[in-house]
Amino acid sequence: MQNKKLAIVGVTGLVGQEVLNILVSKKIVPDIDVDNLLFVASDKSVGKVISFLGKEVKVISVEDAILEKPDYVIMSAGATLSKEVAPRFVEGGAIVIDNSSAWRTFPEIPLIVPSIPNPLLDLNMKSGIIANPNCVAIMIAIAIAPFSSMGVDMVLVSVMQSVSGAGYKGINALREELENNDGVKASMSSFVSNIANNIIPASAMSSTVPKYNDEEAKMMFEVPKILGKSVKFSSQSCRVPVARGHSAMMRVFFKEEQDEANLIDILKKAPQIKYSEEPLGPYDTVGKDYVIVRSFRQDINNKNVFEFFVASDNLRVGAAYNAVAILGKLLGVYNEKNYS
Repeated sequence: MQNKKLAIVGVTGLVGQEVLNILVSKKIVPDIDVDNLLFVASDKSVGKVISFLGKEVKVISVEDAILEKPDYVIMSAGATLSKEVAPRFVEGGAIVIDNSSAWRTFPEIPLIVPSIPNPLLDLNMKSGIIANPNCVAIMIAIAIAPFSSMGVDMVLVSVMQSVSGAGYKGINALREELENNDGVKASMSSFVSNIANNIIPASAMSSTVPKYNDEEAKMMFEVPKILGKSVKFSSQSCRVPVARGHSAMMRVFFKEEQDEANLIDILKKAPQIKYSEEPLGPYDTVGKDYVIVRSFRQDINNKNVFEFFVASDNLRVGAAYNAVAILGKLLGVYNEKNYS
């Protein structure tokens, strides 16, 4: 990263803070020049000082960041802002790695999970936009990628998404409702109903896929695009009163009968997967950069079908780690085994 400027847009948000944590560790991008870092946030955070690698870095506005013409931008500031300013960063010569949903459906824009090979990632690109996939889509894609060349016919998932997927508002909504204990939806909540002691649809209904909510529609489109393979995919997604860490029950349908022991061995050797016989859940993923796979078994009624449980930290695997790993891949320093 010597002589290269990196802007982190949305640095004060949940994902932005995780990006900083990963950069501090230097495990993906070892050569960080603090003087070439731009910390960017909304007007209410401009002027705030953040300590980073022994130096004090002042938060600047998006407009000021654009004028600085950074080489790379990691954006975690929502789709609306991304649609407005990502092209302006690109005009200045930047490669923008965007965490929002703004660009994922554009066929010319790559949707990347670095531990999954994808020929769409042009390591020689000088400017442009790379989309960071949906947090659940990343987790699901990592879990089934080891089987993608083994004749997977269909994948069904039932997802349980934590409240941190909705940022600070989601966490604060759960906290307020638990403290009040009156069953009333929190005042700042963006969820479709109250979340404390409840299980609700993960989001509002999709405008593109009838009868599916927006989170489900994202997964159904993004997972095949990440894998670069056509696969029948359907999902159900609920929001659950868990602070951090998404999880899912998965059913993978193969075209031909498979050996369970062989599939487990493949999972144990796969990048960014921790296979476990222990009863691990989303709590055990916090701060980790892998996807937990457990409870792997062959369907008792169909030897072509395997079912298992997966979980990952949505703020890291599903956002910050993936974004920094994309940066590492662009810089030629990413190692798919380099995760905690």
